[in-house]
Amino acid sequence: REYLIRGDGRLKTLDDIRSLPVIADGEKSVLLGSIAEVSEGRAPKHYVVLGDGISAVAFVVRKQPGASTIGVVRDVEAKMADLRNLFPQGTELKKYYDQSEIIAEARNAIFHNMLAGAFLAILVLYFFLGSLRPTLIVAVTIPISILAALAIMGLFGLSLNIITMTALTLAVGMIVDDAIVVAENIYRNRLRGINEIEASIQGTTEIAAPDASGTFTTVAAFVPLILVTGLAALFLKPFGVTISAALLVSLVLSLTLVPVLLSRTVSVMPRTDFAGARLLGLLNRLTQAALKFSFKHKRRILFLALLFLCIAGLAAFLGKVNLLPPIDEGAILIEYVMPPGTALSESNRIGEALDRIAMAQPDVSCVYRRTGSPETGYQIEGVNKGEIVIKLKPKTGRKQSLTEIMAALKQAYTKFNGVVFLYHQPTQEKIDESFSGLPALFGVTIYGTNMDKLISLGNKVEDILARDPAVTNIVNNTKVRSPEIDVRLNYPWLALYGVKAEDVLATLQAARFGVEATQIIRQKENVAVMVKMDVGKMLNLTRLKQLPITAGNGEIIPLERIADVRISHVPASITRLNGQREITLLAGVNGSISSAVSRLRKQFSSIGLPKGYSIDFTGQYKTLIETATEMLFVFLAAVVLIYLIMVMQFHSWLQPLIILFTIPLSLVGAIIALFVTGQGIDVSVAMGAVALVGISVNNAIVLLDYSNKNISSGKTVEESLLSAASVRLRPVLMTALTTIFALVPTAIGTTVGSNIFQPFAVTVIGGLISGTFGTLVIIPTLVAVVSHRSFPSHAVDGYGMQ
Repeated sequence: REYLIRGDGRLKTLDDIRSLPVIADGEKSVLLGSIAEVSEGRAPKHYVVLGDGISAVAFVVRKQPGASTIGVVRDVEAKMADLRNLFPQGTELKKYYDQSEIIAEARNAIFHNMLAGAFLAILVLYFFLGSLRPTLIVAVTIPISILAALAIMGLFGLSLNIITMTALTLAVGMIVDDAIVVAENIYRNRLRGINEIEASIQGTTEIAAPDASGTFTTVAAFVPLILVTGLAALFLKPFGVTISAALLVSLVLSLTLVPVLLSRTVSVMPRTDFAGARLLGLLNRLTQAALKFSFKHKRRILFLALLFLCIAGLAAFLGKVNLLPPIDEGAILIEYVMPPGTALSESNRIGEALDRIAMAQPDVSCVYRRTGSPETGYQIEGVNKGEIVIKLKPKTGRKQSLTEIMAALKQAYTKFNGVVFLYHQPTQEKIDESFSGLPALFGVTIYGTNMDKLISLGNKVEDILARDPAVTNIVNNTKVRSPEIDVRLNYPWLALYGVKAEDVLATLQAARFGVEATQIIRQKENVAVMVKMDVGKMLNLTRLKQLPITAGNGEIIPLERIADVRISHVPASITRLNGQREITLLAGVNGSISSAVSRLRKQFSSIGLPKGYSIDFTGQYKTLIETATEMLFVFLAAVVLIYLIMVMQFHSWLQPLIILFTIPLSLVGAIIALFVTGQGIDVSVAMGAVALVGISVNNAIVLLDYSNKNISSGKTVEESLLSAASVRLRPVLMTALTTIFALVPTAIGTTVGSNIFQPFAVTVIGGLISGTFGTLVIIPTLVAVVSHRSFPSHAVDGYGMQ
């Protein structure tokens, strides 16, 4: 018979390990079990995870780029529901953070805001038109424009997401502007007794050029957004493309569908006696009185306008600045750092106290905490660091706002001396780090070569920051130094005793952590066999000095004979940027960051920097400056494009310049609205300002176009302006109010979707209010001043400005 012979020398049990010969010499052999204790152990623990103060297992699910967050979460929840039967009885499963909740809330809120805004815009139309049929004809352009915009978005590879949905919501009030201008002009021709078809043709022809110019100027304001780079482009480009597509479609509809439908209305004269008409009559009388007063006191009116411009500019400069508007994610992320060298047990004890304080808050749903981290993974941290994610109850069930809850936690955590805290929201923290690499808006980085000098300079910088009243929550990680035992080998003594340096280092490794000698297989799992010296209790400096080392002649000598053993304190971490050593101090800034930076830069100049050392402002501030520079370029490019479009419309270089004055007038109202509502300046506000550049000039174009026609017929400039203000009052008010009311739901909303673009809505609403007043009063006054200076006696076509 033939047999297969297999040799097996694997170690499988503890007895196998104990039976290993250390010295193989027949009867004098020495087995490992006779000189060492062999027992099962556990790998050193470097982290703990707890949920609501109870030991837990946590896992994080991240979606692939391009995947739907809501869809991934739905699939994960379905899979977890199938696996619940595998969990032991009493196991509780909780989500401590779910980004899909924010996205779903934002999506639903944006959709509701869109419907509410469209409804309010239609009510405004009906109020001023006084008839249901023309109101519905104008309103029908809203869904058609949105559907056509969706098709155009598909051609550009854009999907229906929070950004594009918000753009459509904000465009609802602007979509009907073109249709309003055309319908109102047809409506006015009908009041003159012209039949439906002739009124539609004549009304559309009269207004087509200024109507198209108005739309092109608005679109021109968004075109430069395609030049924006960086992460801000993720918000700005889809936003600009979506609104531009909707507006261009609405222009086509206003010049084709709207006049056709109005020409087929029943031959009934439009009503003139209804609430909207009576209000228009009152407003017309007030406007005429204001204009006549302004024509008599031109210098005073223009001086007041310039004064308000200066005050608004100062308020904008001193206002608080953020890169993105703050939102309520329904969760708080708190990072805490204890002094280096803190044991895991102590870190966990402090963490448990932090957990109890968080769970005592009535608006908290659950608390997740991780102290330390696994030795392998995407995020490796020391046991002196941890993070807490606090999930809050839904907003409708909370007694306090997120800001109030965070303030209460900050106050409670101040009693933990020596612990540094950083407060964020989970997604906001990821965005902050994506923009700047730092988990804070503002940072001061010092570059140099020598760490001790960097630390000294860092302390001086911290002193300057602490003296500035606008700077808060300063974090200087270099103030806490990490203790370490430094074993410096003495090579002459190593040679004298015949000891190799690598043998000493291996002995240190075995004494502190143990050395992996081999592995055994148990239940298909590799288990490490660690050899560790028996050094008794905690390995302190005294015990380490007495660590036994085998000399070349077999003699056992203490470590201190061949090495200098001492305790030293070193920086907790050493970081480099572009190969250069650096330290960064984090801080918060109340109020204007630009003014704070200007003050600090002057004070930093008093620090004597050695050669090769430098100080720079970092964090989101640097990205903020880059984004602000790009947005300023976008703003100026939009103004230039709009100006050129108006030059082609008016065949004049001066009239467009006068119309452009509506832009700063609109910005005055925007800044006042932001101040009243407590909003800061951010990318959303910048987008609103860009939108105002295009929107604000539209009504002035329509007004001056009609005024030019009156001047051509022989009227004086002031008579023409008074007539234009009276005739164009209805479309000016309707276009402004439909946009304002369409944005009201977003401006007053409290959901995440509203919060993201709430500053945009507030900016546009405030700008339209002041811009409308400027169009009806300030611009005609400026025109009168310029025309009188050019032609004091009488003005002709274009009042001498062609």
